[in-house]
Amino acid sequence: MLRLITIALAVVVAVSCVPTKPSSGPGRPPFCTSECPDYEVLCSKDEYEIRRYPEGTWVATHEQGITQTAASARAFWRLFTYLQGKNDQETKIPMTAPVLVEVSKKQTSWVLKDYVVSFYLPKVFWEFVPNPLDDKVFIQKTKDFTVFVHSYGGLANDPIPGQQVSKLRSILDKHNETYYDGFYYSAGYDKPSKVTNRHNEVWLVLPENTTYTCESTKQDLDQGTTVTGSQEITVDVEDNSDSLDQCERSECPSHLTLGTYANGIEKRRYGEGVYITKEIESCWYELASAEGFWALFRYINGKNDRKEKIPMTAPVIMSIDMTPKEFSFCRVSFKMSFFIPTKFHSNPPRPLEDKIKIERARSRTVYVKTFGGWATNSDIKRMRQGFTNELETLGACYDENLYLVAAYDAPTKLFNRRNELWVDVCEDNELPSATVEATPSGKHDTQVPVKENKEQSETISPTPTTSESEGFTDGKGKGDIEPVDPGSFRVCTDRNVECPEFELVASREDDVIQERHYRQSYWISKTLQACDINEAQMVASRSLVNYKNGMNSVEAKIATTAPILTAVDTSTMDENDCNITYTVSFYLSHKYQDNPPQPIEDGLFISAIDTDVFVKSFQTWPTFAKSQNIAKDIEDALVDDETCQSITSDVYYVAGYDRPFSSIEPYSEVWIPKRFCFEDDLSNVRRKLLKLKKERVFADPIFDGLEFKPPRCTDGDAECANYLLDSVEIHYERRTYQGEHHECYVQTRGADYRGDVSRTVYGIPCQKWSEQDPHEHGRDPDSFPNSGLGDHNYCRNPDGEPRPWCYTTDPDTRWDYCNISRPGEYCGVKLACVSNEACNYQGAKRQDYYSLHHYLSAEGNKQNVDIEKVLPVIRQIRFSDLGESSCGKSYTTCFYLPKEFQSDPPEPIDPKVSIEEMPPTSFYVSAIGGHITEDVLEREIYNVQLHVEDDNPDFQLSDLVVTASYNNPSREEDRYTEVWLPIPRD
Repeated sequence: MLRLITIALAVVVAVSCVPTKPSSGPGRPPFCTSECPDYEVLCSKDEYEIRRYPEGTWVATHEQGITQTAASARAFWRLFTYLQGKNDQETKIPMTAPVLVEVSKKQTSWVLKDYVVSFYLPKVFWEFVPNPLDDKVFIQKTKDFTVFVHSYGGLANDPIPGQQVSKLRSILDKHNETYYDGFYYSAGYDKPSKVTNRHNEVWLVLPENTTYTCESTKQDLDQGTTVTGSQEITVDVEDNSDSLDQCERSECPSHLTLGTYANGIEKRRYGEGVYITKEIESCWYELASAEGFWALFRYINGKNDRKEKIPMTAPVIMSIDMTPKEFSFCRVSFKMSFFIPTKFHSNPPRPLEDKIKIERARSRTVYVKTFGGWATNSDIKRMRQGFTNELETLGACYDENLYLVAAYDAPTKLFNRRNELWVDVCEDNELPSATVEATPSGKHDTQVPVKENKEQSETISPTPTTSESEGFTDGKGKGDIEPVDPGSFRVCTDRNVECPEFELVASREDDVIQERHYRQSYWISKTLQACDINEAQMVASRSLVNYKNGMNSVEAKIATTAPILTAVDTSTMDENDCNITYTVSFYLSHKYQDNPPQPIEDGLFISAIDTDVFVKSFQTWPTFAKSQNIAKDIEDALVDDETCQSITSDVYYVAGYDRPFSSIEPYSEVWIPKRFCFEDDLSNVRRKLLKLKKERVFADPIFDGLEFKPPRCTDGDAECANYLLDSVEIHYERRTYQGEHHECYVQTRGADYRGDVSRTVYGIPCQKWSEQDPHEHGRDPDSFPNSGLGDHNYCRNPDGEPRPWCYTTDPDTRWDYCNISRPGEYCGVKLACVSNEACNYQGAKRQDYYSLHHYLSAEGNKQNVDIEKVLPVIRQIRFSDLGESSCGKSYTTCFYLPKEFQSDPPEPIDPKVSIEEMPPTSFYVSAIGGHITEDVLEREIYNVQLHVEDDNPDFQLSDLVVTASYNNPSREEDRYTEVWLPIPRD
């Protein structure tokens, strides 16, 4: 017979004992300064007490987060807004205590935790409860419940509540007490502003049908003796109904109870039925449950071909299949099902989302075990182990590879939850039907075949949606880059996934570290902070998988690719090795490279990764510690063989080619971007000259006996012009020179914009990024580091929009683009220049130097100010003039103007001197030593051109080239000069 689960309390007093009087009856506890829920203390000990709370009404909200503190803060203000009048009665409701936070037990460091934060509603509002206007806030009525309570003072920030509940668990375990272990409650009674005498609690819920003995002592003042007493506390289960009370509120699939056995096990037979189902690709129950529930909930809420709302039924069934599968990324697979109400069975609405199906299930017979609390991964694992042990004791035959979790309550319900475990019964397996212990056989009957369930359902296909049918072929279909590294290429073909294409540039003699060049490609990314790479990947993967499953601007289904690439930025790491910034990225298959679908979910953005990297592989799962060690190995090897003088960044990538619990040996890589490989200028010049001498590009006597020093900006204490180092190659580097105006930016979409525009294109003032009113959002400095966000309302572009934007202060306009300047509009650099004709490079240099140095003196400009010299001195030359024996060659020599004169340069007195503006310009840069002649300069330009064209075949050498001198003309030794080849702007 089925039993209705309600919690009742029966106090049985042992005849030989004198029970203690409860420390307080129903009413407000002394530490509660506002209205609190009534409770009765059933037992009080030094470390904890047992309380019984009667039924009550709460307002609650669900929140997710890595830490309780962060999630609770977001939830608190959502609930506080409800109290302040954001309800259908526009009623202000007094604040109560405690603020109650339900916390699921943390089993691993990489599972995103769910929190339910609740405020107790004053009794005066119970009859006519104001309904929330925010769909994230809900009203929850609770039945009686009983809890173990441990109190403590001080603040209740992370990790203190977890430490306190661990202390309570240890005490209860020591006394062999029983409690629900999958979750606990954290209760705070004080305002955040209160500093001293704070009161906090942690609660563990008592299971049903359990008896506890409370032993205590007290002083008998009349007799002058100490009296010892005991009290038995029973949380019982009443058998009031032949059906589940949840099925009185919602339709459930019909079943017949075939028998009941020891420890509450039932045998049921469910008839045929129609279900809406979704298969979920995940390795963790919590993530699969959330993804499956909300996808099916959208279907019954009207996302079907008839836009028809369908009543919710019970239970929600999660099928967990542990059958080993070849090439499976996880050890288990999940399928969630909702029972469709009977009236829709003949013609159910068809689903619109992919992977959601209508299934007509055949009848099935199952063994059932009931448990309470939240159906967390740890509780399910523990319950399943105990359940199967009990079945084996009974001699039952069951399907060992498939089990089901049936949850009867909404995700938002706080207390008195009901869950069941189901396992399929083998055919022809009968046990004695009895309410007492059945005769045990002592072992599982392995001779009875396991029932197969693969053919039990008829599938009705969903309405067709956009999907991708193209798979990975040979990786050679685009462009002229072929993945020439067969080892890593096999990693992808063996896993039957598409990977980004690369070419192997070089490898060390031991072939452990490789240098690769990847084709420029787009990825879908999410940035967050976490303590471990696995935690970051699991948190980000939910959003990234949703994007690839169709939550994008074109609702496209995007195929699975590899690797999962995680950028690790340790510059934000705290003393506890936490708060590391991770950017987790999924590669977009080649079908979507030309026009990537834009993400819909907040926090996701389209990104491009470094194309040139040093790589080392390893055959284990990537962890933070492991990846740190591999990155250090790469850095040490690059420095030891003088490939790099040093590695100048705290950022590296971790590439994982397998999902957790893959059935094949895991393969992972660490990538160090080549742009962080720093060669100081002295090492760069020496290395270059050695290479040139070996190749005999120049005559040896030019270099014999010379010692070269780094580029110096200190000749005469001169200032040096700033530039952006875009990349460093073996033979050259790429730099961008631009101005420093605060409105200056050069990236096309404005990701580098740091100006002060704070209104939208329609003139609406922007909301501060640090505020959540009038619009709640997830674009904050922690989630989008290095994006220019902060306690201001300036327009920014942290997530790859076409141009900078902001949230607005208009409640009806969530966000809009901003009217900012064009890229590079304020990025020009002011120079003082002289143009001349001369017979050769050296002759022009002497003439121009005199005029420009005169301009820098107070006598040479109309403002009569002395201007500091800025290095380098640059000279523009026509490449076609080099080697010509004429005296009509054009040269333009320029001095950079210091920062203080960029906006208002002094006007020259000499008419030969003009003020020119150089727009933001990128150059390929090479270094040479000694005094420069046209012959040497011409050959160096040819040399750099050849190397650039090897890397960039589309490069076209401009006829105008630039030299940059860092030394006074009088210096004879240790000279350093650069050759700049302009890069045409797109």
